[in-house]
Amino acid sequence: MFFFTSITEKMSCGKHDCKKKCQPPHSHNPCRVKVPFVHPKCQHEDTKFCEQLEFNLKCKKPVPFTFSKCGHQTIKKCHLEEISMSCNEIVSVTLECGHKTDKICSVSSLSIRCEEECARVRPCTHVCSGHKCFEHAQKQCQDCIKIEKEKLREDAEAEKKRLEEENAIDKERLREEAEAEKEKLAQEA
Repeated sequence: MFFFTSITEKMSCGKHDCKKKCQPPHSHNPCRVKVPFVHPKCQHEDTKFCEQLEFNLKCKKPVPFTFSKCGHQTIKKCHLEEISMSCNEIVSVTLECGHKTDKICSVSSLSIRCEEECARVRPCTHVCSGHKCFEHAQKQCQDCIKIEKEKLREDAEAEKKRLEEENAIDKERLREEAEAEKEKLAQEA
């Protein structure tokens, strides 16, 4: 009759017992027992697996933080550096076009498309209409387009009138020449 005895061996750390009993000898992976420790940089208390090296671990304790550029406050994980973070505070800004909008603090105002109806004054002194502010650079002045079309129509009408007058003058000249020729023939006859 065999009796199995419990064989307790130490884990690779040499501090904790192996939890596997009544088995033949086996290899031990790194010790997975949770133990307390203190982060050397920030002195925050934490837990780690027994054989984990402390300098490889990052402190994830939530701590208050103030962004240096904008002054907004947030909560961050202790190990995070400001350069890897973005301020997500909603702020009100005035865009280049003059319209106000809300944006996330860390997003550049230059990357925001203004969706307001455009009402800028163009160099031609006309006020924009009929498109969004962000389309301003791609759109021509509708008033100038109307004025240009009207000018082209007026120029075409003036040209037509000039040609009609020239034709009338030419017809009158031809009629006068024909009458003069008739009179000359009549006098010769």
